[in-house]
Amino acid sequence: MDQKALRTKLMDCFQRLSKSKPMAALRKFSEGELAVLQFIGGEHAGINPSKISESMSLSRSRVASILGVLRKKGFVSMEIAADDRRKMTVFITPAGKKFLDDRYGELLCLFDGFIAAAGAKEAEDLAATLENALPAADENA
Repeated sequence: MDQKALRTKLMDCFQRLSKSKPMAALRKFSEGELAVLQFIGGEHAGINPSKISESMSLSRSRVASILGVLRKKGFVSMEIAADDRRKMTVFITPAGKKFLDDRYGELLCLFDGFIAAAGAKEAEDLAATLENALPAADENA
């Protein structure tokens, strides 16, 4: 296959892959409410909103909006510091942890289905190829 045809095929495959169920589910773990919930869930002692904003490269207003939605859903709780009412700590609730675990389980099932459809050896080869190619892709970004 010549360079132009290979490039076109790769672009088509990546575009179709980006719209697939596994990739859509994976995106949710790196963007928006689910990503913030996952980040909070990793901080067992609680975390303040400014650290979420800084660590996830999100604006403070975006974090405040997401936290408001997560709180309404019962997925996070917020405690105001007794010594400084301007400081707040956010914790994941048991309902938030269950929701996160359920979504993660769904993500694992989608990827297991992808591996089964592709074949374990082919999926392993694809992972190795992507690991080799990603540094170059990041350099060119």
